[in-house]
Amino acid sequence: MKLMRILVMPVIAILSLSPGVYSRGGNPGKTSSSQSDKSVDFFLGRWDLTLKAPDREYPFWLELRQEGGQLKAEMVGRWGNARPLPKVEISSGRLTFVSPKEEEDRPDDMVFEGTLVGKILSGTVNGPNGTTWKWTGQKAPSLKRNSEPKWGKPIPLFNGKDLTGWKMAGPGTTVWKVENGNLVSPGNGPELINASKFEDFKLHVEFNCGTTSNSGIYLRGRYEVQVETDSIEEPPSHHMGGVYGFLAASPELPRKAGEWPQRSPCLLDWNRQQLARSIMCRDSVQSRRQPGVPV
Repeated sequence: MKLMRILVMPVIAILSLSPGVYSRGGNPGKTSSSQSDKSVDFFLGRWDLTLKAPDREYPFWLELRQEGGQLKAEMVGRWGNARPLPKVEISSGRLTFVSPKEEEDRPDDMVFEGTLVGKILSGTVNGPNGTTWKWTGQKAPSLKRNSEPKWGKPIPLFNGKDLTGWKMAGPGTTVWKVENGNLVSPGNGPELINASKFEDFKLHVEFNCGTTSNSGIYLRGRYEVQVETDSIEEPPSHHMGGVYGFLAASPELPRKAGEWPQRSPCLLDWNRQQLARSIMCRDSVQSRRQPGVPV
């Protein structure tokens, strides 16, 4: 995505005090006729994957399920939203699934192959220019709740002085810096990632972006809350305040280049698979099955 000058005010997270673990339908797949249903069942479910690319490790998510006797797969890759995969199969204890080139911005499909040893799913995928990348995965943990979260005190994520607690990753022509108590990126730059880990949380962010800007705030590296001023012709979930590819902001938020709007996205209530958002309109909460949220 492109980012034309964006400023971010102090970022604050409120986390739950409860203990826990940090952490479209596809085309039919097939299984080997010589393989029992029980062995296929070992692969079914939701998997948290890690792709080990040369530049960094990327979080992935994969769901394998059977519908009408057919194997189907859905994946959240390095970017974008959950999507069905055109091919998935299990044969002789080996899993193969394909992410099409159109989604990966490359000239060839990414073909993932892996095996399950104990509780660990691992394998390889064809990287660019004939290279091979490795990936690993484990079942997404269950985060069912017996009660509502009990929120703790707010925790500042940005000290207003420097990038303590933050790291930059990925290519970019500019870098993030601190100016007048704000996090600033004057142009297309690398991702800025906070090192903190939370379970349930509320996140409050204030931002100011220029005209023709397109950026976002990734929650858990998986859900991108849109920060933009140039996506009016794209689908509603790509507009300001939308969760990219999942949910449109309701009501839709105004694009105010050069001003300081506020937003407070939050991930909570995993038990009902609800991605709750309070973005300017405090009572706007939508409930929908969210791919990648363990149950």
